[in-house]
Amino acid sequence: MDRKKQVEICKSCKNKKISWQQGIICSLTDAVPEFEDSCPEYLIDNEIIEQKIQKKLEKKESEKGEQKLRSLFVFIIVFQVLVSIFAFMIRYPSARLNIIGIALQMVLFHYVLIGKEWAKMLLIILLIIADLFGIIWMIGALRWTLFASFLVIPIVLYSYGIYLLTADKDCIKYFKHKNK
Repeated sequence: MDRKKQVEICKSCKNKKISWQQGIICSLTDAVPEFEDSCPEYLIDNEIIEQKIQKKLEKKESEKGEQKLRSLFVFIIVFQVLVSIFAFMIRYPSARLNIIGIALQMVLFHYVLIGKEWAKMLLIILLIIADLFGIIWMIGALRWTLFASFLVIPIVLYSYGIYLLTADKDCIKYFKHKNK
């Protein structure tokens, strides 16, 4: 057995000791392990095993939050692209700005996903502002029922985003895991 495999076994043994010169050694012999298949002096360290299990569980739970955020971001980007296509089709004057907005959103989403707290806070603020404007426009556009009902989509998406970023347990675990 090579040294790397021996060290993996020794990491979960109560008889391990750290040496600055040799790395992990046996505290009983003060030497580098020399066993082939299994160590006769191996004594399982339940605390280390529990820590490994806990880390795996935390990682799995945080992956749920990441998946929720990724799905939301995809829905928002797809919606924005569809709005941009529609704006180009009707020759809306600021249609080109939508593309710049999408690019900036993608950059912001990237920083949120890598766990940057400033990006998360900025996104929450922007989603709240977008929600408020959406509600105001929807109230103002009630006489145009089709347009008003179309505004429900971003309001729901942005509200869900605010919920994910501030209150969803899986997403909170994801951010805690990312910021460790």
